[in-house]
Amino acid sequence: MYDQAGYRMILTNADNDQDTETSNILRLQAQNVAGIIIDPVNPDNPIYQTLSNNDIVMFDRQMETLTFDSVATNNTEAVEEMTKRMMIAGYDELYFVSWPLEKVSTRIKRYQGFLRAIRYPDGTHLIPVPYPGQSESLVTFQTQIKRIMEQRGNKKVGFFTMNASVFVQLLQTMQHNNYTYPTDYGVATYEEFDWMTVMRPGISCIRQDSRRIGTDAAKLLKKKLETKEGGVPTTLIIRDSF
Repeated sequence: MYDQAGYRMILTNADNDQDTETSNILRLQAQNVAGIIIDPVNPDNPIYQTLSNNDIVMFDRQMETLTFDSVATNNTEAVEEMTKRMMIAGYDELYFVSWPLEKVSTRIKRYQGFLRAIRYPDGTHLIPVPYPGQSESLVTFQTQIKRIMEQRGNKKVGFFTMNASVFVQLLQTMQHNNYTYPTDYGVATYEEFDWMTVMRPGISCIRQDSRRIGTDAAKLLKKKLETKEGGVPTTLIIRDSF
């Protein structure tokens, strides 16, 4: 689309580091780019206070107070629906597994969807997963999962993971303790990757239309249209993991 419109695209990667993100933005500004589409590391990074909505579009993560036009999926509604599907499947106890929420909008919105469906007191069924390299926190996570499984009794226990990376961490921990889904526990996740289709049993997941998110962000930057209420729709993929 951008080639057709006469624009040349420049891609940068901050590798989830706020300082690198700031440097990338300053470099792009120095090159007098016409506009920037940003999947932010930290949507509330002070650098954004120096930018204008006239030539900025954000996608995925969002600011606490929206300053820029943004494109995002219907995170809350999708997780709420998937959680309800797990409840209908007969799960007595459900847990939300996530990287630390840390004011990251996607994580918070997905967790809000979980709470809306299950109505647990905030924090009681939230299991934080450490970032890579945090060995002490990883031991705490593994111990917490092991304790839940050992104390579940006759309860049917399920887990919803906030993205595929967190899902892999949960799966590795379960396998280390010789637990398998859906026999010992149920699981569903946000995000779908090709490798999930070859896992047996198949993984129930929320498929987001990443191509449409990118296309909508590009169109929005080009025309500065308002995002439709409700966000880009997602698709629930129900397989045999719960």
